[in-house]
Amino acid sequence: MKTTNILKPLVLSLAVAAAVAALPAAHAQTATQSAAPVSSSAATASSTAAAPSATSLVKVRGFVTGSPETVGFTGTAVVNSQLANDPDFNLPQLIFTLDMSGVSGFGSQSHAQYVITGPEIIQRRLAPSHAVEITFPFVVSGGSPLATQTGVASFAIDVDQNTGYITQASGSVSTPNF
Repeated sequence: MKTTNILKPLVLSLAVAAAVAALPAAHAQTATQSAAPVSSSAATASSTAAAPSATSLVKVRGFVTGSPETVGFTGTAVVNSQLANDPDFNLPQLIFTLDMSGVSGFGSQSHAQYVITGPEIIQRRLAPSHAVEITFPFVVSGGSPLATQTGVASFAIDVDQNTGYITQASGSVSTPNF
């Protein structure tokens, strides 16, 4: 019974991803926004919204401390939003795809490069602002996938409630608290 409950979010995420991929091209409009850092002293960066769009390039940076070393991350995450109407219950949802593969890390002692793979898909009720936090695996570039470590990426995302387009986004990386 517990295994079935654990698999429900995964199955739902895959079903939503398949539905989004099957949408006609007219509904999957994307454009990129320029991204500029908010502050060089903070471990947070944001995109400057020239015009709302479904896709935003978000500068991300921060540190994950742990064993065997502290890893500093920097790069650009691709954040996509898709408005999903619900004709049965009239509760529109937003589907966020967070792709951190453009963010890489460097070890503080070894200077080894660390990489992040794969996107994360998150579903939220339609609202003007969202705080999204995901855990992500990372590994030394070319290293064993058995030596995976974990970081946390936090995003603040503002959207247009009529279109689901991103109007502003910022992101940071930190050490998980578990």
